[in-house]
Amino acid sequence: NAIWTPINFAIFTGALKFIDLLENVFDIFAGISDVTYNGSKDFLLNVFFKNNVINRVFWSVTLIALAILIVFTIIAIIKNMSNLDAKQTNGQILGMSFKAMLILFIIPFMSLILLNLSSTILRKTSEIITLTQAGESNATLGTLTFLTFTMDAAREDEYNQDAMLTDELRAPYMSGKKDYAINGMNDFAIEKINYLLAFTVCAVMIFIIILCAVVFIVKIFEVLILYITSPFFVATAVLDGGTKFKEWGKMFIAKLLGGFGMVIVMKLFFIISPIVMSDKVVFSQSPLANMLTKTLFLIGGLWAAYKSGNLIIQIININAAYQEAG
Repeated sequence: NAIWTPINFAIFTGALKFIDLLENVFDIFAGISDVTYNGSKDFLLNVFFKNNVINRVFWSVTLIALAILIVFTIIAIIKNMSNLDAKQTNGQILGMSFKAMLILFIIPFMSLILLNLSSTILRKTSEIITLTQAGESNATLGTLTFLTFTMDAAREDEYNQDAMLTDELRAPYMSGKKDYAINGMNDFAIEKINYLLAFTVCAVMIFIIILCAVVFIVKIFEVLILYITSPFFVATAVLDGGTKFKEWGKMFIAKLLGGFGMVIVMKLFFIISPIVMSDKVVFSQSPLANMLTKTLFLIGGLWAAYKSGNLIIQIININAAYQEAG
């Protein structure tokens, strides 16, 4: 124990530091943390939307779509004139065409508003859950994981009774004033940590965070593709009454809100996991079965965070949800 406990603790905290690094990467791709571009800070997707090259491509596509819209308008009028039972007048077709032209020039501004609104909602929701979890909190995933596995391992027994993330021992870790890798060995009996369970959960967590980050990277490209190609869907409004553009709008909003469930469930997971890991919750009288149950619960919670990425999308656009699930 004298040899292996410090080694296991070093491996454990090293894995947690790597998780903290992955969390920073994840926050950048999710739009929770800002990046610096040309001296100003902004979230990553907004940086791309404001990029001059992206804007030039968008307006070039808009000009092409405008030409297509004019052609489609002429086709719709000719088709309407040749149909004696036409339900639309030429004036209505021209009105729809002018409306589509107006939408072509409004799209970039509306897209930026929706983009910033979705990012603000995501950030505020994440902050609310974190603050609800523990008042003043700058806790990283690594810190929360460490405190989860040491809920009953405080060196002073008084902090093992009714242990909370906001008590005097753990609050400095939650606020970032103490570092688990530096101070953890002094405040907690590290020999009580279940390292087999800890290593398993860390490995799954690293895998899940990488998967979640990849999902957000894909989302960035999908949102950009939908944004750049949006004028083409507007141009078809005179032929299909705006059906395709409405589908585009639902898909665009669904992609913007794609990661909400993932972030929220990940935050909720770290509210519930300390409760499960404490000695107050006993699933079985068998120590092995109890440990196995807690391991499965933690792994299942992490997997739920990944799978819940399309939870909100299902309400907005079921086709987008099926795509995310695939």
